[in-house]
Amino acid sequence: MKKILVFTLVMACAFMFSCGTPAETTEAVVTTEAVVTTEAVVTTEAVATTEPASIDAVVEAIDTVLSTMKNGTVEEYVALTGMKVDDADPMTTQMIEAMFKKFDYTLGEATQLDDTHATVDAKITSLDIMTALMSYMTLVGQAEDAENFDADGAIFMSMVTAEDAATVTNEIKINLEKVDGAWTLSEDNADFTNALSGGLAG
Repeated sequence: MKKILVFTLVMACAFMFSCGTPAETTEAVVTTEAVVTTEAVVTTEAVATTEPASIDAVVEAIDTVLSTMKNGTVEEYVALTGMKVDDADPMTTQMIEAMFKKFDYTLGEATQLDDTHATVDAKITSLDIMTALMSYMTLVGQAEDAENFDADGAIFMSMVTAEDAATVTNEIKINLEKVDGAWTLSEDNADFTNALSGGLAG
């Protein structure tokens, strides 16, 4: 049970890191024990330009990451974002694969609000991990030995990897801002992060 609680927290952090600031790459480490970073991660490939990033370039970078989540593999996502996965723990990869399997999105047009702020309409469908976690905690509460319940996480993983695992859809606005003459993903994107993480980051 403790493993699952730590794991879900880490996964929420991982998705916050992986959709940080386009055109700026640092490293995030994902394990079921710790996240050894506080930096944001996206990619250097997503915005391949020496000119200040335009709104369209940032939207393209976001689309690249989301498209990889929808259609790519964990390996491709890791290569794109720089996110590091603990290869010694198969649960991490299984969880990401389960999230990608249920993931879908649409991006609308960007709307520039003023000289330094813009938004992009988005519709994000993701695995409803928060609902799964609440159901799981109900099972924990009913167990005779809650402390040792589901020590290897198999019950929780069976819930999130099931073919009929629930999804949640959110219609949100992704916030962009202009910093030092270049457009980038704003740090103020709680709705976006929460939508990507299936409610974990809310």
